[in-house]
Amino acid sequence: MGHLADADHITDEGSDYCRSSWPGWRGRAREWTLITGLLQEAQAGRGAVLLVEGRSGIGKSRMLHITTTAAARAGLVLQP
Repeated sequence: MGHLADADHITDEGSDYCRSSWPGWRGRAREWTLITGLLQEAQAGRGAVLLVEGRSGIGKSRMLHITTTAAARAGLVLQP
């Protein structure tokens, strides 16, 4: 999947979370489109649940890390 530094590709304005692909991160446009839609719904005050599953090593944790970073930079606060 290659190296992806969050700070290199997600801006403070939160708008970059709508990108479908970044260098070194390919083949996840469909999943990322779903996630960005859920982030936009959350910004509008609507909630949802996202189930992420798959075999070991396919990037689930990485995608969730990028998602939480994008959400925080878009002004969404994660509650414990």
